[in-house]
Amino acid sequence: MEGQVREVDGVLPSVLAVRGSVLKAVVPYNNRTEGALVSGVEVYGAKSLREIVAFLSGEEELKPEKPLDISEILREKPDEELDFADVAGQAVAKRALEIAAAGNHNCLML
Repeated sequence: MEGQVREVDGVLPSVLAVRGSVLKAVVPYNNRTEGALVSGVEVYGAKSLREIVAFLSGEEELKPEKPLDISEILREKPDEELDFADVAGQAVAKRALEIAAAGNHNCLML
């Protein structure tokens, strides 16, 4: 390991939790777009611990991620098609969806 900052789950709720108490947040580089969904906090993506230390000490400048509008993300089409066969387990739920689709019905899953 050379101090790389890896992608993590839960950046959005973490940045939401600090909103109001901090103005800036440094998150893993691959999570910067997710963190930028939170308004009121400047989100910076860092690739390594060295980069974070240099940023905090004023030796290096990181560009803040531009705030995103959630509607932009929802409009984007996924790069690959989703396949029902990729769902592992959930046999009962899958069967219910198959029956609903076969009869052209709706299905609400809670």
